[in-house]
Amino acid sequence: MNALILVLFIFLSACNYKSTKSGALILTPTTQSINSFDLIKANIIDTSCLRCHNGASAKAGVDLSSYASMMANSELITAGNAPTSLFFTEVESGSMPLGAPALTANEVKSIQDWINSGAPNGEFNPNPTTPSIPVITPPAAPTPEPAPLPVPTPAPTPATSAPVASYTDVQTKIFNQSCLRCHSGEFPAANVNLTNYELVMANNDPKAIEPGKSADSFIYTEIQSGRMPPRGAKVSPELIEVLKNWIDQGAANN
Repeated sequence: MNALILVLFIFLSACNYKSTKSGALILTPTTQSINSFDLIKANIIDTSCLRCHNGASAKAGVDLSSYASMMANSELITAGNAPTSLFFTEVESGSMPLGAPALTANEVKSIQDWINSGAPNGEFNPNPTTPSIPVITPPAAPTPEPAPLPVPTPAPTPATSAPVASYTDVQTKIFNQSCLRCHSGEFPAANVNLTNYELVMANNDPKAIEPGKSADSFIYTEIQSGRMPPRGAKVSPELIEVLKNWIDQGAANN
């Protein structure tokens, strides 16, 4: 009898998974890989994304509550091409999830493998093979012509200072038009509220505006990189320059 109990204890201890009350499989650290959409949904999306991207009230209109809602968004998933899929690029860069710990390297790799495998609603190969690319030998370089005589270098034109930028332009032309859909109200995305000057300057985690240092200002780096806004028209280069000049000139309330 004691031997039978010992055998049962060893068998149960060897299990490397657990189930949620709903029956969804949750991987433990001993599980080797995530190889189906159901496992990505249960282990990554449900735990890290649905707080903001769930159903009709999903932030920025990005609904991750089901396979159908994800695939209905052509910008979110490009089956077979992770680098052009917004879902992958946002978690790979660390921009998402907002206000929460970034995904682990293994979780990001699982999303990449799923998309590159065609983003199926089922199992996939976690290590898809990369098609071989034929090596093309470039043609021989032509015989170089004699170098032309050097042209005298003209005197440099004195640099002109950047035009004075105002907070009024930044608020009305950038924040109001491209940001307030997510970054306003009682519960703004990532706790970044861009409703007015006082709230903009009060955002310290992350540091939204660092007066005089656009490169250290979260708002500028997110907009300049194209990560924000996540959907819809991007901010034009001209307006990005206005935002940069305003911050570098001290971010005054003018």
